[in-house]
Amino acid sequence: MKKIALVISLLILGCSHSTAPNSTLRTPITLPIETIESNGYIIDQSLKDNKIDLLEKAIDSIISKTQVIGVSAAVGIPNKGLWYAARGITGNSSITKITPDLKFCAGSICKIFTAVVVLSLVDEGRLHLESSIDKWLPEMRQSAHITINHLLTHTSGIASFDSVEEYEANKHLYRNPQEVLSYLKNKNLLFEPGKHFAYSNIGYLMLGLIIEKVTGKSYEEAVRQYIIHKINLRETDVMTAQNLKYLIVKGHHNGKILAETKDYTIPFASGSIISSPRDLVHFLQALMNGKLLSRISLSKMFLDMNLMTKTQSTYYGKGIVVATNTPIGDIIGHRGGIKGFGAALYYHHKKNLFICVMMNDDTKSPDPAVFRLMEIMLEL
Repeated sequence: MKKIALVISLLILGCSHSTAPNSTLRTPITLPIETIESNGYIIDQSLKDNKIDLLEKAIDSIISKTQVIGVSAAVGIPNKGLWYAARGITGNSSITKITPDLKFCAGSICKIFTAVVVLSLVDEGRLHLESSIDKWLPEMRQSAHITINHLLTHTSGIASFDSVEEYEANKHLYRNPQEVLSYLKNKNLLFEPGKHFAYSNIGYLMLGLIIEKVTGKSYEEAVRQYIIHKINLRETDVMTAQNLKYLIVKGHHNGKILAETKDYTIPFASGSIISSPRDLVHFLQALMNGKLLSRISLSKMFLDMNLMTKTQSTYYGKGIVVATNTPIGDIIGHRGGIKGFGAALYYHHKKNLFICVMMNDDTKSPDPAVFRLMEIMLEL
């Protein structure tokens, strides 16, 4: 467990507001798609496994030891079934107990969704990865030198908020994606596009605006068309001002329910997905078995993945992360964090195993829970 705890810090990337650029872009890695694609389909039947009791006990232990407000989790094995469970309370006076069907804020797991929509448009010939963004966002600085690929891979040099404090102090100024972009008017690029890696939520927000301009639809409608309806997700949506009031599970910070939720929609295409763990497990497995993208576009997600930190073997592709050489092997997915919530979604490709954990408490990390469930399934 100590070794695994060391890895937890790798699996970063919630809706954080700043990341310093690496000093250089080290040699990227490519994961050949034939080595990581998922066979079979996750079927809607209970997972029949002698480890179910251990999984149930693990969730009980997690909520007991961490004192997290609420947790929901799912484990999926293609062609074998799905296990899911939920514990804790919603913070909602009308529906107090968390059940597995309830939606949580997924934070930056949304970036996988955005990348899938962008690459779907590439499949259709409506977008090209090397196209500059000046066609859609001419008002942005150096937009002629920034490409769709730069935005997807966080190598654009576009500044995100310098700190959480800066964002919190100014969030009242940003009521929609266009107003968030106004933040960049007085900001220079952090570096020449393509030269470094620096995580940028605003870069993915810009991808959402480009999706809207290319499709003539809202980002919400595009996600439904290219993902939700395509694979029949029943507990997933894009959070908007209209449906925010129907979010039953409430976010918590330091044990207190967060009263202000209107800024949940501000992250837009960088962090506005709401979902359940079992839906997210279905989503990631559908992606990895080729149900959402062509094989060529799926391969591009894992092409030339850049090192995220100097000291760890964690790499970022197009909307997706791989952590290599962890104590449980290589894992693929994304972590998400937004005020009041935390989430983690990962795929162990050598075992064809999918796990998601979501919490309605931003002071507790979902990563230890994911690793504990993986330990059980891998018999570590």
